[in-house]
Formats: sequence, C-alpha cells, structure tokens
Amino acid sequence: MIALEALAAAYGDSLLVECARPGRPPYRILVDGGPPEAWEAVRARLAALLAGERRLDLVIVTHIDSDHIAGAVRLLADDLGLELGDVWFNALAHLPAPAVPAGRSVDEGETLAALLAGAAGRPAVPWNRALDGAAIVTPGDAAYLEIALPDGPRLTLLSPTPRRLAALRRLW
Repeated sequence: MIALEALAAAYGDSLLVECARPGRPPYRILVDGGPPEAWEAVRARLAALLAGERRLDLVIVTHIDSDHIAGAVRLLADDLGLELGDVWFNALAHLPAPAVPAGRSVDEGETLAALLAGAAGRPAVPWNRALDGAAIVTPGDAAYLEIALPDGPRLTLLSPTPRRLAALRRLW
C-alpha cells in the first residue's frame, strides 16, 4: 500500500509518501518542503511521526524555486530529530557547463548544499547516494531511469534531463 499526503504548504509543494513494509515502519519519502511561511505546518506534521519511526528514508528537492526548497533548507537546519536516509538534490556541483550569474532561489540552493555537506558544525547528510553522489538525472530526453531504493520502493525518474540540468546551470 502507498499513501500520499499533501502537506499544508501554502502556495508551495510538500508531499509525504509512505510505502508499507510488512512488519516494519513504512518507507517514507518527502518530496519538497514548501515555502518559508509553510515550514511550521510541515514541521508539525513531521514532528507527529511516531517514536521509533522518526525517519525520512528519502527527501527529494525537485528544484530551487523557493516554494519547493525553503522547507527543505529549514528541515536540515532544524533540530527535529529525524533520521535522514538520503537527500536527492542537484546543486551547482552537479550541473554541466560553466557558471553564470545567479538566478532565483539560488541562495537557498547554496544554503541547502552547504547544509547537506555539513556546514555550521552539523553532520553531513547522505546526498544523492542512489547515484553515488552524482546528479539525479535521466539518461536523455524522452528517457527515464528506474531506481530501486535499498530496502524500499522502485522509483521511475522522468526528469530532469541533461538538457534541463544545463538550463538550470544558466539560472544558477
């Protein structure tokens, strides 16, 4: 059984996906964290996870628009006590081509990358581990990538494509 919960994320996106595993806590995936003003509502829902099940097996940050990434930045900066299995996020280091002037929400992208890497005395968080630390990307346009998560579900990645990552690099 798969349960999908749209969290109260104001005008942004934040989804909690739970995949049942018989005799064990569900495999939990958080997709995006919503905008800054939604963090308290998202935080309250995550804080309500049962003792012994306070784990997000995978956090996916789809892109650097603030209504998707800001809550993820706050999640990593917060002392919520959640164990994180892996975080999928394509930062500047994952993007092809030379850098150009920064675009929207790039500051939050940089902050999230720093937190994932262990900035401000915090421990580093597993980052894009499913692809050995490389970019989370499909093999090409109109292609997909199936990823079997260790001890969890199988995900089909439809985006981003290499071309979309190159376009993101221009914004970053």
